Amino acid sequence: MVTREFEIKVFNELDYIKKQLGEIRERMVDVDSILTEEEKELVERSFENEAGDRLLNLKDLDTMLAEDKGFLNRNLKNETGDKLLNLKGSFRKF
Repeated sequence: MVTREFEIKVFNELDYIKKQLGEIRERMVDVDSILTEEEKELVERSFENEAGDRLLNLKDLDTMLAEDKGFLNRNLKNETGDKLLNLKGSFRKF
């Protein structure tokens, strides 16, 4: 049979463990916030394009595409000739 003192000790330990777990969770890094080398490069290139005023917002792109279906084929290519679209922070290859 379990004594009352033992039960109190177990509950106190559980409370301590819960508190420690909460502190660990607060300090954990969100793995989704860690970028790969490729993602870092894409972000840097996006900032460069933004600084060079070479970005196209999605609303303007939608308008252009609605007006001219061949827009992507003619205009959005990178240095190597890949079809590339840079929408405020992300590159997408087609």
